[in-house]
Amino acid sequence: MQFDVADTGPGIAPEDSGHIFEAFYQGATPAGSLVRGTGIGLSVVQEFVRAQGGSVELVEGEAQGAHFRVRMPMVVSNDGVESQAS
Repeated sequence: MQFDVADTGPGIAPEDSGHIFEAFYQGATPAGSLVRGTGIGLSVVQEFVRAQGGSVELVEGEAQGAHFRVRMPMVVSNDGVESQAS
């Protein structure tokens, strides 16, 4: 299974893109914004997705803001029903 999550915000600066999945990494605050995150969210997402055998990546150039693609493995049971791997 694959799904994408994107927003229409300022996106992720190229100099930050290699660090966004590091715990507590905080990139530059966008101009005009007073709010900074803690830098924990994306590292938690990546840890959870990997624990399920999946992957998460930053997709560049397809959306105005930040765009992430999550891929999760699917398994087919003996009765032919697909479900998420656990």
